[in-house]
Amino acid sequence: MKSARIVPSLFGSALVLGWTVSAGGIDPRGRMVTLGLVTLAALASLRSGDVIPLRLPLFLPVFAALASLSTALIPGLGFEELFQLFFCAVAANILFPADDDHHFAMSLVFASLALAASIHVEALGNYMVLGRAGLGLGAAGFLAGAGVSSVALAASLPALWELRTRFARPLFAILSLAIVSAIVLTESRTGLVAAALGMAWPFLRMPSQSRRLVLLAGAVVLAVATVLFLPKFIDRLDPAYLTNAQRLSMWRGVGRAFLDRPLLGFGPWSFPVLGQSFLSWPKWELHPHSLILRVAFESGIIGLLAWASFLAAAVHGAVRSARAAWAPGVMLAILGGSLTDDMFWIPMLAFVFFAAAATMVAASRYRLSAREASSLLIVSGFAAALLPVLHDIQ
Repeated sequence: MKSARIVPSLFGSALVLGWTVSAGGIDPRGRMVTLGLVTLAALASLRSGDVIPLRLPLFLPVFAALASLSTALIPGLGFEELFQLFFCAVAANILFPADDDHHFAMSLVFASLALAASIHVEALGNYMVLGRAGLGLGAAGFLAGAGVSSVALAASLPALWELRTRFARPLFAILSLAIVSAIVLTESRTGLVAAALGMAWPFLRMPSQSRRLVLLAGAVVLAVATVLFLPKFIDRLDPAYLTNAQRLSMWRGVGRAFLDRPLLGFGPWSFPVLGQSFLSWPKWELHPHSLILRVAFESGIIGLLAWASFLAAAVHGAVRSARAAWAPGVMLAILGGSLTDDMFWIPMLAFVFFAAAATMVAASRYRLSAREASSLLIVSGFAAALLPVLHDIQ
């Protein structure tokens, strides 16, 4: 009973910190705190005599990264990403068996409300200084990136919808408005796509009256966004617009790189070092702003097949089971955001994606004892949470 209270508290703390002051775990010290809390939550959930069924599709991206590591020009660069993927798979496999546990969904909603509040405060500050023009700056809040913040918020909408019966209707409406308006204030097209895809799964399962209400709400959101940001909206339809030109350059450049090394790519986390040599875009980029492009560049055909199989297993599990009804929407939101702005280099967003998948993927016949699971968790947690901090030690 005691561990039943400790586990959601630890994990909820990790999510709230990850969505706020730890900035998704991008900073090594923030990553140490958030992934450390996830590790402690997973360890607390293990009891002597437990047998953990493995959900093998969660490990397919890990195997692809490991295979491509053999071709990397600078193998050491890929270890950090490899261990992060491994940790996500192990911890999600332990923490999220395929049941309808709402602790995760509730934690995600509260974390997103804290993030939304920071966006509203930033937008209000911009408005007070610059007037209406200040709203066009695109608030980012705690996560310090409008695209990242908007996708994190979008991922909470399916969770909030599934929890709607736990709130009074006026409170549910206020919470929904707080999150949706924060997405609009980020001024991120990626966030709108993520929100639309994230709500697609709940939408298909709604009664017709609820569908009409959601369509009406979506139309209102688009109308408000259009009125507030109409000049920029028109500008962004132009292929020559700055970010459009950037994305087109990424697709062409990764296409050339893929033809150069189609099978295994250039190795995990190789894009920041080698990507610029294939791009016509003059600015150095950390990632190619798309999960598909990064996997194609870094892990080639093997990586694309591994991720496609992983996602297919999750979809198959979601279709066959109604458990954890919030999970497919959370996955789709993060995946939608990763089509045009790769979210998986943000540790906590990557983990939330794997956690949602773990509730959907069927367990295999392979089992781990509690001791074996603990060992894997400690090794992967240490590598993912602490190794990045060692880079900062002078």
